[in-house]
Amino acid sequence: MAGFKRRNPNQKLIYSRPVLAVMFLMLIFLGQAAIKAYIGARDARTAYIGVREERADIAIKSADLEKRLDYLSSSYGLEKELRRQFGLAKPGEELMTIIDRRQKGADNEPGKFSSFLSEIGGFFTGLFNFNR
Repeated sequence: MAGFKRRNPNQKLIYSRPVLAVMFLMLIFLGQAAIKAYIGARDARTAYIGVREERADIAIKSADLEKRLDYLSSSYGLEKELRRQFGLAKPGEELMTIIDRRQKGADNEPGKFSSFLSEIGGFFTGLFNFNR
């Protein structure tokens, strides 16, 4: 058995303390590199997902802008937009303002003496049925 140990000098070298310390340090450095690679891949994936979502949003906005551009490039759309934003009118057109009538209860503002009298008149009219 002693002859076998003498014939294998490589085994003594491999299992020596300095070589084991170097191998342990290499294992630590490889582990650290693997962890850094994992973290970098994870960050790259989240960045990729964010860019993909942003690209989809930009594609939707681009489609909306294309529709708006097509609308404004037509004569009808351009005329309508100019009228809406700047209040332009064609020659010969006149402005007509329509004012709604006041609602029945709108003129009864609190603090007015005339509204008080109209309420009293309405009470007696309803009480004696003068409007038959």
